[in-house]
Amino acid sequence: MYSFLFILGAIFSSSAIFSALSAEKVLRLEEFKPRRSQTVGKKITLLCSIQEGSGPLRFEWFKDGLPLRSFGANYQIRSVEDNSLLIIDPLAPNDAGNYDCTVSNSAGQSSHQMTMIIVKGF
Repeated sequence: MYSFLFILGAIFSSSAIFSALSAEKVLRLEEFKPRRSQTVGKKITLLCSIQEGSGPLRFEWFKDGLPLRSFGANYQIRSVEDNSLLIIDPLAPNDAGNYDCTVSNSAGQSSHQMTMIIVKGF
């Protein structure tokens, strides 16, 4: 079992499923803050970054357990090499929830409940 860390705060949980047959390095996520708050109409950015592992990498974002592609146009995902940004702009009341980042390569996958977004001012 490997620990998964997130980029802005303390360890929140850990779990992993990896293939022992792959030559690629297994994945480990950076530290992440488990709770964020922002005002309606403002922008909020979440970063999912790999501390260890090798590519090619595939990032996927979820809100309350559902793939983010099924949500509004105010969500932007920008992924490059070893990190992925989720940008919510402008933030709306219905954007409050639990956000997860999953990253995978041929060696396996890491998935973690990252952070809860609290929307203020509505």
